[in-house]
Amino acid sequence: MDEAASWSAEPHIDGTEEFITVFEGEMTIHVGGEEFTVKQGESIRFRADKPHRYLNSGVSENRLSMVIHYLGR
Repeated sequence: MDEAASWSAEPHIDGTEEFITVFEGEMTIHVGGEEFTVKQGESIRFRADKPHRYLNSGVSENRLSMVIHYLGR
């Protein structure tokens, strides 16, 4: 994700979770009325079945891994 970049995501299906690990940079994630800052070497897991937004809140590019886990029905 480039400097000053942001991305808004629509809710996924009920029960969906996202797992993000930041390898470089710093990212702020807004989800469910809360804000979480994830720095290099840190990870986060959150429910992605509500609107969420990602923001590069650092001064350099982000490198990260994102896994989206959809529950089977």
